[in-house]
Amino acid sequence: MDEMLDTAPCGFLSFSDEGIITVANTTILEVLGYTREALTNQPINILLPIAGQLFFQTHLFPLLAAQGYVSEIYITIKSQSGTEIPVLINVVKKQRQHQKINDCVLMVIQQRNEYENQILSLKRVAEIALQQKDKINQELIEAHARLDTKRAKLQEALSLVEELATTDPLTQLKNRRAFEEALSHEFDQAQRTGNPLALIIVDADHFKSINDTFGHQVGDSYLKQLAEILKSNSRKTDLVARFGGEEFVLILPATEAENAVYFAEKLREALESASWSDRALTVSMGIASLSPTITNTSDLLKLADQALYSSKNNGRNRVTHANELI
Repeated sequence: MDEMLDTAPCGFLSFSDEGIITVANTTILEVLGYTREALTNQPINILLPIAGQLFFQTHLFPLLAAQGYVSEIYITIKSQSGTEIPVLINVVKKQRQHQKINDCVLMVIQQRNEYENQILSLKRVAEIALQQKDKINQELIEAHARLDTKRAKLQEALSLVEELATTDPLTQLKNRRAFEEALSHEFDQAQRTGNPLALIIVDADHFKSINDTFGHQVGDSYLKQLAEILKSNSRKTDLVARFGGEEFVLILPATEAENAVYFAEKLREALESASWSDRALTVSMGIASLSPTITNTSDLLKLADQALYSSKNNGRNRVTHANELI
């Protein structure tokens, strides 16, 4: 799990459609009093009172199956000691490596009941003492404002969690997780519509020697500059992501093979001619395009990787399409 997601200001759980917990961040573990080992691979029911178990089975799981998400549901969960904790949850169904996972963000809202009780009390006072109506209405407005503030903070936390979960902290490009989800989506869409789809893997040539010679700080600056050049030379419809280390990937929807090669050559030239701080940097690229023989994203990635290694084995600083290997 990404370190920033692990310590985000709200709880995060992932569980399967069978209700088995697969991931829990440190924030929710501390709230519940569990260790990661004690909670992982346990049924979600371990955290739910009887009413909550019924709610998940009769309401939450059917909603997830029907629409793929559940927003701002107020439930109670149990800590390891049995203490009931009120939380506001948002759940989104995601597809990762052809497996459906439910990502759940939990915001502890222990003050919510206090706010609601305060509002009810103020209403009763208003019925008894109409002469204090103006004062009571003002207090009601303030109580609602506090609830709105809490909701706004929750939405801000949700946005932060989503950003942290899908962004590479060094380059600010999408990370490998976001890339895999986007590739799965674009692959399925291309197969349904018959539109072309191209994938490019970019690898910085001799990058290890840059780290060894000039240090990792310079190496990091090279990666950030490389990422910026890839991003600024891509279309809005393309997805640029850091795959890992000095490898980057680009998804090009609705792009024929020959156009993908032309685009990659332009990128390679832009990188080769860029102004680098300590010494020039070149890249090798491998391209694969969707064809009737490719049945899954793994095959597409494998072909692009083979094309990349062909570029490296043939002198680097070049573009190779997988079709050239046939």
